[in-house]
Amino acid sequence: MIKTICKHCGNEFEALSCEIKRGGGIYCSRECFYKDKTGKSKTTGNHKQVKVNCANCGKELIRKNYRANGRNYCDAKCQMEYEYKNGIRDKFAITKKANKETRRLCKLGIKSIQKKESRDALKIIMKTKEYRDKLSGENSHSWKGGVNTLYMAIRNCFEYRQWRSDVFTRDNYTCQECGDDRGGNLNVHHIKSFISILNKYEITTLEEALICEALWNINNGITLCEECHKEFHR
Repeated sequence: MIKTICKHCGNEFEALSCEIKRGGGIYCSRECFYKDKTGKSKTTGNHKQVKVNCANCGKELIRKNYRANGRNYCDAKCQMEYEYKNGIRDKFAITKKANKETRRLCKLGIKSIQKKESRDALKIIMKTKEYRDKLSGENSHSWKGGVNTLYMAIRNCFEYRQWRSDVFTRDNYTCQECGDDRGGNLNVHHIKSFISILNKYEITTLEEALICEALWNINNGITLCEECHKEFHR
């Protein structure tokens, strides 16, 4: 802070050195600035003014309406005292320092390298057996009591392949909706869903599934091409 003389009223006041270097620090207050420029008091003229108090020292000030609801200060010194007192200035300094460090790292390309190294390290960790074990089976957020494992075991057994083949043979390897007869394009659709049968008869093992007649009833299956099958589920 540097002591200087107000251009309008001649009173001595303190101003920031950086403000003086920029050509400012000429007036001690907005009131003196307004009077020197217009020859009128700030309480007169076309702009409606209101009386407010300085947030730091409580001194009465005159401000425009749009600033009446915010924090008002006598000068920069009062503002700095208030911000240091309430910890605002420290937060700004920390944020500014962090932003400056980020910009420096980005210029050097270090930040992007660190991100790439982190991604590569994560990929290696995700491929390890220990990581997969932590997120598989009962540890998975989508665990449903082993239903998916049983579901795939039934689909891979001989009885299921035989049931599928019987449905194709009955329908003459032809889509029952559009008449498509391309072999590699055909699916067997469960009229009553596979999962609903498992839940209804409370099937929990492959042995229980093999003796459940509802699973192997060919009347519960129908031949559809891929497009008709997708359309049905859609």
